[in-house]
Amino acid sequence: AQIMSDTNGLGDAFWKPDHQMRYIARKTEEIGCSCVVVLTKWDEVSDKDEQTQRKFVQAVRNNLAGVGQWAEIVTCSAKTGQRLKKVLEAIEKSLAAHRKRIPTPVLNEVVRDALLWKLPGSTGYSSKQGRIYYASQVSTEPPVIAMFCNTLKQFKPAYKLYIENKIRQDLAWFGTPIQIEWRARSERKAIRGAEEWLGHRLVDNEIW
Repeated sequence: AQIMSDTNGLGDAFWKPDHQMRYIARKTEEIGCSCVVVLTKWDEVSDKDEQTQRKFVQAVRNNLAGVGQWAEIVTCSAKTGQRLKKVLEAIEKSLAAHRKRIPTPVLNEVVRDALLWKLPGSTGYSSKQGRIYYASQVSTEPPVIAMFCNTLKQFKPAYKLYIENKIRQDLAWFGTPIQIEWRARSERKAIRGAEEWLGHRLVDNEIW
């Protein structure tokens, strides 16, 4: 990525991705790659203070959909060598996140907490409440989580994003896409499937 440095009417620095950056970001997420957004030419940004980097990072979060919400973001200068070590550190963190595996009890504790804060809404005339029976990570590189629920209709995109963000925040899981596969099952089939996949009977902290 390339830094676009300028000032608006309020004197705040800003950054916006061009068409090519958006395309690369979209393809990166589609194929499931980990990602580091590097803002270069940091030496050319004038009048920097302790807030400048934070403003640029927030600008990426605000303007780069998808990848911009979870990628590691660093600033550097190839000309002066400033912060180049941070780029390597960000790459290592992203690769570690890409290979990360979360124990089922830990993952379900996060999902349970998310449900306590916010339940999925009902749709149309249906009074059926959306329920999540359990969640389990089924693979890595990229991380894939199977989310077993009673019905897909009650879990709209906004709520699915809420669950993903809660998992990221609580587990400090950034630098990699997280793919969540929502699967509708009856409670009995969901529990049986979980036990078959895990190879043991579920206990209280693995399902609710």
